[in-house]
Amino acid sequence: MVNDEPRVVARQILRLEQMSEPSKREAATYGLAKIAENIDSLLTEVNHINKRAPRASAILIQIAAEEAGKGFLIVDYMRPYRSVNPEKRSHHLRSVYSHLARGIYIKYYLTRPDAFSEVKSIVNLYRASHYLDGPSDVDWIFRNEIEEERERQLYVDLVSDEQGLSWYSPTDLWKRLAKVGSVHPFVPTICELFLLMHQNGLFRDKALRVMAETWKNVGIDSATRWAQYLSVNQVFLRKCRNQGLLSSTASDEALTRVADEFLYPLCGLDLGRTNVTIEELQQRRAQHLHFLG
Repeated sequence: MVNDEPRVVARQILRLEQMSEPSKREAATYGLAKIAENIDSLLTEVNHINKRAPRASAILIQIAAEEAGKGFLIVDYMRPYRSVNPEKRSHHLRSVYSHLARGIYIKYYLTRPDAFSEVKSIVNLYRASHYLDGPSDVDWIFRNEIEEERERQLYVDLVSDEQGLSWYSPTDLWKRLAKVGSVHPFVPTICELFLLMHQNGLFRDKALRVMAETWKNVGIDSATRWAQYLSVNQVFLRKCRNQGLLSSTASDEALTRVADEFLYPLCGLDLGRTNVTIEELQQRRAQHLHFLG
């Protein structure tokens, strides 16, 4: 028997691809407002419980930061610059549900890159499936940093590394942190900036239209420097102000901060994981140690 009842299907962000640009803006405006609402709600809960439940606070902050990462993934989809073709734009949208892609945005918004070549290096650094680190930079092999940090904060797991098999527990980590007094998590920059832009009206429908119009003819390549990019941010904000699109509470101080902190768009860059084999890292380590002699 065929079931003709409509199905409820989650994770439908790719439906944006089937919409006209005005419809995309309308959908994005509503979604970004809901994301901002969720971030604000999560951080309000953190303020209530932070001193009494630092581990719960850290988990809520992580969720809020991932929501902000999702939000900026959508924002960057809405402002493709000149060299981003429809295929790259579509590929970017597919990353919205990726924990790795959201984590890259969180890490990215903790940096202040100058040239766009630095942006590419930052993104590629966090895409690696495994990497070397330690006192000598090559002592141990670790799995992807973003995935490791996220899962180790949440789950007990049986972990295999160069030392063998062992159970990892986030409870043990928090007990150790409590002993040394390092139990107060901080709110990442990405959350603060996302809320600031929302509160100042920069994710409204008409503001997103101005954003897209401002960036569509902008050329960004490896040689693009921050001073050039900053001028584009300033043009966008000036157009929004001149057209009366900002919130009534928008201040010069807030807009200056947005101009300084709204980073290069990542739309057009690959945010998927790159596979780095253990054998490759062992070879790099051997070469490094041989060079040190």
